[in-house]
Amino acid sequence: PEAIPDDEIDSLRKLIQSTSGYISHPYLRQGMFVRVVDGLLEGIRGRLIRQAGHCRLVLSVMLIQRSVSIEIEADSVVPV
Repeated sequence: PEAIPDDEIDSLRKLIQSTSGYISHPYLRQGMFVRVVDGLLEGIRGRLIRQAGHCRLVLSVMLIQRSVSIEIEADSVVPV
């Protein structure tokens, strides 16, 4: 196990105590395999290619030995 730096703990405390709304998302990074959990593409798996703005992701999805890129909301996918 690795110790969490004090400044990160302080940042989390400030966020929790603030009146600003926040939404928790799973940790996602480029190259990860993800599964779509919402919308018309629910159940499809792909690889996260890049972040396309604040809350949008570009996924590469393999369909019949063809790769297509789609843009999707970040809260619509979870890590596999």
